[in-house]
Amino acid sequence: KIKEEFGLKGEKQLKILYPELKEDIDLMFIALKLAPRSKNPKFSSSLSPSFQSVFQEAIEALKKGNLEKAKRGLKALEKLNSKEPLTLYVKARIYFETGKFEDAAKLFRRLEKIHNFPLPNEVNYYLGESYFYLRDYIRAFNYLQRIDQDSDLKIKAEARLREINSLKNSTLKRLLTRFSPKEFEKFLKTFP
Repeated sequence: KIKEEFGLKGEKQLKILYPELKEDIDLMFIALKLAPRSKNPKFSSSLSPSFQSVFQEAIEALKKGNLEKAKRGLKALEKLNSKEPLTLYVKARIYFETGKFEDAAKLFRRLEKIHNFPLPNEVNYYLGESYFYLRDYIRAFNYLQRIDQDSDLKIKAEARLREINSLKNSTLKRLLTRFSPKEFEKFLKTFP
């Protein structure tokens, strides 16, 4: 109705008429501007075009490093459908991008357990990266290895796997020159 009455250019008019709803108007217009482009086959048919649009906008913002825009997108997603796993995915990505790797890993593990979640490679990648930054190299290695060969993330995952192996080899060399049973035991628990 708003789109018909004000058109996509009516954003300023609405903000003047309803200044107390400025933030809601911003979120609504993000959804309206993107609705025609949201034809992603990975989305469940039960998701509204508005949700799909806001989700894509939040993901694009994350890719561009625009955390404020991604956070506004998350707020909108939570209003549209807080129980949708894709909302949780955006929240986990924001945690990851802000360096909250433990919180990100918790949410990504929840998503990992959801049957038919549409972004399994992304979940495995970000779980692997989270564990890498938490210095849990065994878990990082295991999650990064799960990424499908045809995924866009495979090259990045393989680079990280090489880095883990390099860390493993340099640590092993250091341990062999200054052999300490305690350090060697820690090494065995740290690396795959």
